[in-house]
Amino acid sequence: MNDVQRTYEQMLIEKLSEGSVDAYKEVFYKYYYPLCEYASQYLSDVDSEDLVQEFMIMLWEHPETLYYAHSVKSYLFASIKNRCLNVIEKENSRQRK
Repeated sequence: MNDVQRTYEQMLIEKLSEGSVDAYKEVFYKYYYPLCEYASQYLSDVDSEDLVQEFMIMLWEHPETLYYAHSVKSYLFASIKNRCLNVIEKENSRQRK
């Protein structure tokens, strides 16, 4: 990541952490559908969209979770992957019982 990208990422993370509506809208419009597509690699389309919606709400309610992130994109995709894996693990656990 070059200096301009890093500076932009840092500014976006800072604005998100402060609760900026404009920064949140930017992230939402840029990443919502790619995150849904990514999640659908792990879950059904309906479940993946629900998961991403819940995550975006959590991000809006707790923007401070991004405070230590170095990259918005990496944080978002890693978070969605972890949430998908948690859903799969819960489902597997229920099936074993």
